[in-house]
Amino acid sequence: MIVDKYYLFRKGIIKLFKEDKNIIVVGEAESSEELKRTYFNILPDVVLVEVLSIKMNLLTVMKSIKNKDVGAKFLIISGCTDSNIVCKAVQSQADGVVDKNITEDELVFAIQKINDGEKYYSNRINFIKNESAAKMKSIYPSTIPKVLKHSFREKQILDFIKDGYKSCEIAQELGLSKRTIDNYRFKLFQKLQLTSLSDLIKYAMSYSAVEEVE
Repeated sequence: MIVDKYYLFRKGIIKLFKEDKNIIVVGEAESSEELKRTYFNILPDVVLVEVLSIKMNLLTVMKSIKNKDVGAKFLIISGCTDSNIVCKAVQSQADGVVDKNITEDELVFAIQKINDGEKYYSNRINFIKNESAAKMKSIYPSTIPKVLKHSFREKQILDFIKDGYKSCEIAQELGLSKRTIDNYRFKLFQKLQLTSLSDLIKYAMSYSAVEEVE
């Protein structure tokens, strides 16, 4: 499935994939709202999205879909090399991020890798994310515990906290009660020995950065 607001981009990718017998385009969407509305009717193996075309709304929709379908796979393609945009894309639940300067063969290879359950980042994206992650790690060294071990649910909640979600919003996304999310947050404060929300947000950001470096 291809998601981009530009008609010519979508049709260009569809034409490209017609030459590859292993890839079949089963649908397309021009907005994050259309993606959210049609994804579960199509259930594609991989969703190819252009991150700037639908701005950061995409990341919220992507998280929502992945929380409901653990098998959902997303490949972000971006023409932007701004480190903030790239890092938000990498730190989202995307399965891969590539830049628009890659070759046709590499794009097909990336889709196949992601379909097989692996992660994939193009060389330029790898350079940007590693450089930014190292910088983030140096900014918040005191907030990173020596042992970075969290349960799957804790990782989910930290990911939402990093993006500024409130407990009620996280609860809605994960299909849990606000009280359950508050309990998880309280346990995170205890586990990390933190006392303020700002410190927890900093930790969530640095934890995500360190995960990308390692």
